[in-house]
Amino acid sequence: MKVETAALVKRYGSHAALDGVDLSVPAGSVYALVGPNGAGKTTLLGILSGLRRATSGSVRLGAGPGRIACLPDTPQFDPWLTGREVVALAAHLAGRPSGVTIPALRIEAVLAETGLAGAADRRVGGYSRGMLQRLGLAATVVGEPELLLLDEPASALDPAGRREVLDLIARMRGRATVVFSSHILADVQEVCDRIGVLREGRLLFQGTLEELIVGRATPAYRVRLRSGRDRAEPLLRRQPWVTSLRADRGDLLVGVRTLGEAETFLAGVLARAGAGVVSLGPQEARLEDVLAGAVAGLLLGSACAWYETTVLLGAPSAGAMVAGIAYGIVFLAFAVALVALVAVLVRGVLAAAGLTMGLLLFIGVLGGATGASTWLPTGLLGALADLTAGASAADYLPGLVVTVLLAAVALTGAVVLGDRREL
Repeated sequence: MKVETAALVKRYGSHAALDGVDLSVPAGSVYALVGPNGAGKTTLLGILSGLRRATSGSVRLGAGPGRIACLPDTPQFDPWLTGREVVALAAHLAGRPSGVTIPALRIEAVLAETGLAGAADRRVGGYSRGMLQRLGLAATVVGEPELLLLDEPASALDPAGRREVLDLIARMRGRATVVFSSHILADVQEVCDRIGVLREGRLLFQGTLEELIVGRATPAYRVRLRSGRDRAEPLLRRQPWVTSLRADRGDLLVGVRTLGEAETFLAGVLARAGAGVVSLGPQEARLEDVLAGAVAGLLLGSACAWYETTVLLGAPSAGAMVAGIAYGIVFLAFAVALVALVAVLVRGVLAAAGLTMGLLLFIGVLGGATGASTWLPTGLLGALADLTAGASAADYLPGLVVTVLLAAVALTGAVVLGDRREL
């Protein structure tokens, strides 16, 4: 592994910017860190680059200090220097530890590669935000480092600039190890081969894109028609290999049993309907959908766990135990149905995992309320429930009503959302 961290923690007072992060980045890979603002991406890159100190934990880098390059999210340079001078200075600093002189031709090649050849002799004080981003990238790669740490490398670039940066990052695969953060999930899906999902300082997922974008319950085809939609829809609904049909942003999303059946029969059905076909193709799972499902699932799981700890408190009587068990059965049926439905809607197992986590935490609380705190491996929530007293059967009725109402609202919202989402 090129980069490894173990139980990495960074605290600012009582706030944990990173909380037990175990990162593992193979050599030669392009690794993307994704997550919302405040997730800890910049903090993690700062620790890896040596610009920040971790509160605890360990970091192991498979590259020497002279072979690591870091690009901050807002690179700044002395305004009186020209672009060429900035890159030449970076080349000098990069070659200094090993006593290697980087040739001028390499400097010119990097300036051209980042789209700055025409502005190389201008002072950087007159550069735009996007040009400064390009210049920072040029200064980062000029020394051909073994490990590149890039914080939002394409955040300030226009579409053409983003394309050039993505191409540059993709070309680094195999020649260097790249760890970069980004909010542009389509870019991440295009260039990276491994991904880490951060939220509130915790690493929720780490692995390949193929491992993340899984759980697609029903394969689907996206069909765009110019005409004949009124004839195509009823004909498609009658096909035994079509599992669902819905509209999405002017297209038809055709759920099918297998993509092979769609490839064999779909075009023929559309031809029989006399439909004017603009385009058709398999609908791929999107990284945005999976991450949205993961975050929603984890939030709902945490909310369920918190709610159960506030409702199922007490060393209950026999009547309370019966009510608690009934409550648990209702919640269990709701959670199982919702897990399956969310897994279909967002096509991501992380959402289902998050919701299942909430269910397991609930079972732990229920176990504690009924005197069986070992239902949860740590017994933590069960112990919390055991510490309180005075619960009765009536205490469970509000929770039961609220759970049923939440189930109805959640399932209705999921169905409405499903009318606008790809299967």
